[in-house]
Amino acid sequence: TFATLAAAQKQPAPKWEIYGGYSFLYPGSNVHGTLPLGLVPLSSRLESNPRGAGADVTYNFNRWFGLTLDASDHWGQGEKTTQKRIDDANFSNISFGPKITFRSAHFSPFLEVLVGDHRLSPAAFHDIDKLGFMFGGGLDINLTRHVALRLLRADYVMSDYRFGPSTTTSSTEVGGIRLQTGLNLMFGGGAPPVPPSATC
Repeated sequence: TFATLAAAQKQPAPKWEIYGGYSFLYPGSNVHGTLPLGLVPLSSRLESNPRGAGADVTYNFNRWFGLTLDASDHWGQGEKTTQKRIDDANFSNISFGPKITFRSAHFSPFLEVLVGDHRLSPAAFHDIDKLGFMFGGGLDINLTRHVALRLLRADYVMSDYRFGPSTTTSSTEVGGIRLQTGLNLMFGGGAPPVPPSATC
């Protein structure tokens, strides 16, 4: 029994991990912007966006440390009038950064810090790309050696935008939460160790 448990703890870490799944965004922001030919800036609380998908690729240098390339997209409702569109926004990102994983036989919690391009596209205004940051973590449940369920991934999202003249329009500061769940596929890393045995 102890030999089996020890062998499970020494499973080689995968070289590559490919994740894909559902993504939810809470922007945690008020959007401030001036419409073309508008005289007075408009403001509204951005609503949560449950229409999203996310994916990432991680290369692991060893059992603990890897680098992740992350992408996600959250799209709007397609509403027509300005009054209905003012609280809708698309948000997407392409980010890169380190990932630290604490691996065991059945569970793999992880922490990550990501930096890259964040695009905020309020339905009533124009698109803006800015440098943004994410940091957080998650929990993978290993179903097989090559497949894990990403039960939860939670990242704090930070980026800053301006949709009008700085003299009249306040900045739109995103400080929200991105939640994801999906499947993580794992490849490479070599063959699993052979459990020790003895005969007499």
